[in-house]
Amino acid sequence: MKIVHLIDYYQPKIGYQEYFLAREHAKLGHQTFVVTSDRYFPFPDYDNIYKSVLGIRFVGSGERRKNGILVVRLKSLEIPGTNLIFLTGLKKTLLKINPELIICHGVYSITSYLVYFYKKSIKYKLIYDTHAATFNTDFNRSLLRKLYHNFYKKIFAPQILNQADTIFAIGDAERDFICRDLNLHKIDIPIIRLGVDSKNFKFSSKSRVKVRSKLEIPKSALVFIY
Repeated sequence: MKIVHLIDYYQPKIGYQEYFLAREHAKLGHQTFVVTSDRYFPFPDYDNIYKSVLGIRFVGSGERRKNGILVVRLKSLEIPGTNLIFLTGLKKTLLKINPELIICHGVYSITSYLVYFYKKSIKYKLIYDTHAATFNTDFNRSLLRKLYHNFYKKIFAPQILNQADTIFAIGDAERDFICRDLNLHKIDIPIIRLGVDSKNFKFSSKSRVKVRSKLEIPKSALVFIY
C-alpha cells in the first residue's frame, strides 16, 4: 500500500508519532512517504534549545530517503502570528505519489483542508489525527488565531468532517477538546494512544546512575520525565 504521512512540520531526530508510525509502516513493507514543509517547527527559544539537536530551522525543499521512508519537503509560507503554514505544490506532489491512504497529522491546519479538497480528484482514504488540547491550543491568544478559528469552524470543519474516513485522537484530553469544539460525539472519535519505541526506552541501571550523577539528582529522589 502507498501511505502518505502528511504533516506541516517534521523533525525525525526528535521522533514523535509521525516518525515512528511512518517507520513501522515502512517496516511492514508499505511504500511510505512523509510530505511536509521545508522547515522545522518554530519551537520557543529554538536557537538555545533545539538548534544543537536539529540544526537550522530552514532545511530547504527536496526529497530524501531514510529508513525506508521518502521524505518530501515542499517550499512553504508561514503566516505570522499563527501556527499556520501553507505548503506549495502539495496537489502536484500527491498526484505524483498517487497514495491509497493519507494520514493527516492535525485537523486544524490549512493542510488538513487542502488534503480534503484534493481527495475529490485523487481518490484516497483519508485519516486525520488530532493532538489539540486545552493545554497546547489557545485560539484566543491573538486576533488572527481567533478569526481563523471562527472561519475554520464555519467553512473548513463541516467539509473535513464530511470527507474524513476516520478522525482519531491521541488521548482523552484531545478527544474532549475536538468534541467540545466541533460539537461531536465521543463515540465517533476513537482514541489511539501514543506509545514509545521499546528498543530505545528501556531500563538501564548504568544509565540511571550516569544521568542522575550528571544532573546532580540524589539516588533517593523520585523523578518524573515528561
